[in-house]
Amino acid sequence: MNSSTGTVDFKVGDETYQTWYNIVGDLKSGKRPLVTLHGGPGMSHTYMISHTEIYALYGIPVIFYDQLGNGKSTHPLVISAVPY
Repeated sequence: MNSSTGTVDFKVGDETYQTWYNIVGDLKSGKRPLVTLHGGPGMSHTYMISHTEIYALYGIPVIFYDQLGNGKSTHPLVISAVPY
């Protein structure tokens, strides 16, 4: 199964954080990908791995990611000065 895993850096003030992702399938396939959103607090992408079947059965790419503070993404102690 075709997959790509990595992290994306982003800055908040002087701090740099990373969001982890895993893409199953080919984003250039022309099919709109499914972006999974895990629950929380404290949950990661792990319980959603069965969604890879959507790619296996229908060829729809699936994007997993861990939100900041969860799973394989950065676990900051405190995030301050985040504008909402």
